[in-house]
Amino acid sequence: MKENNFNSDEWYNKGLTSYQLGKYEEALKYYNKALELDPKFKEAWFRKGMTIGVLGDFEEAIECHEKAIEIDPEYRDPCLGKGMALGILKRDNQAIECYEKGAY
Repeated sequence: MKENNFNSDEWYNKGLTSYQLGKYEEALKYYNKALELDPKFKEAWFRKGMTIGVLGDFEEAIECHEKAIEIDPEYRDPCLGKGMALGILKRDNQAIECYEKGAY
């Protein structure tokens, strides 16, 4: 199948694979393609946030996690991702609040 025929799930899966291989910029590109096709793809927002965090932009990572939470307030993974980013930024009270929301 040609890449230009990929659906959002296929782009997302390419992003996951790239991330696991440590190809973070490439993963980001694929998550963005998935989100172009499906802006409400909560898992893609979460994974994009995690990838951006690995790349060191914690403010943008927080924004991505917030989008995932906005789409599905019960989705806990982005709460934990947001908490990690906030912790790195030394915003401890906010981080704890996120960890509590994301606790399983």
